[in-house]
Amino acid sequence: RETVWFYRGSSLFAVRQKDYKAHFVTQPAYGQEAPKKHETPLLYHMPHDPSEKFHVAAKHPEVLAAIAKVVEQHRAGLKIAPSQFDLTATAGK
Repeated sequence: RETVWFYRGSSLFAVRQKDYKAHFVTQPAYGQEAPKKHETPLLYHMPHDPSEKFHVAAKHPEVLAAIAKVVEQHRAGLKIAPSQFDLTATAGK
């Protein structure tokens, strides 16, 4: 698989495309701090930096552009399903 999507709930937080992972939103842990949206996504080269410590977006704008295109295509074809929580709440009515 070349592309892996990282969601929290219905929010896309990150995408791994081949050797690179871009973080659009980060949050240390559930419920601790508010999510932080990044105007320029954080970019990491996973084979060289699996612990995601060295942000390399400035050196690889072409990678961010390619990932942005993949995300745009993903969102264009995405159909949001109804929440199962909402369906459960209204099922008894």
